Amino acid sequence: MIVPIVFNIFKDSDAFYLQIGDGTLCTIASLPSVDIPGFVEQLNKILGWSQQCIDEKINVTKDAGFIGTVRLEFISNNNAENIFVWLTAEGNIAEDRLIKKQTVKLNMLNICTLMSHMTKAKELYDHREEARHNADKLK
Repeated sequence: MIVPIVFNIFKDSDAFYLQIGDGTLCTIASLPSVDIPGFVEQLNKILGWSQQCIDEKINVTKDAGFIGTVRLEFISNNNAENIFVWLTAEGNIAEDRLIKKQTVKLNMLNICTLMSHMTKAKELYDHREEARHNADKLK
C-alpha cells in the first residue's frame, strides 16, 4: 500500500508540517522551523550510515532519534541489501484527521527527496522572514 507523505508549511505560521496519509486517514506532525536543520542533519547521518552499511555489508538497527514528534529508525539487513527507515509521526486528532500516530517505511530515494524538500523549504522560509523584516523597517 502506498501512503503519501507531504512536507509543507502551515499557512500564516512559522511551523512546517509532515503529513502521512491523506483525507481523514492522515496524521499531521508539526515541525517548527527551528527543528528543520536538525531534521536535515539526521537525514544526512542516515545517508552516511547507509553508505557505511553498503561498503561493509553491515546489518544494523539505529535509532536516529526524535525531531519534534517525528521519529526516525534506520534499518539495514540482509548484508545491507535491504536498507530503509521507519518514519513515525504523531499528531493531534482533529475533525479532518483521525489517526494520531502512523509509521511508514522510507527507502533511500524517499530520504534524499525529503532532505531536498526540507533544505529548500528552510531556505524559502528564511527568505520570507528576511522580506518581512525588511518590510517592517520601511514602515
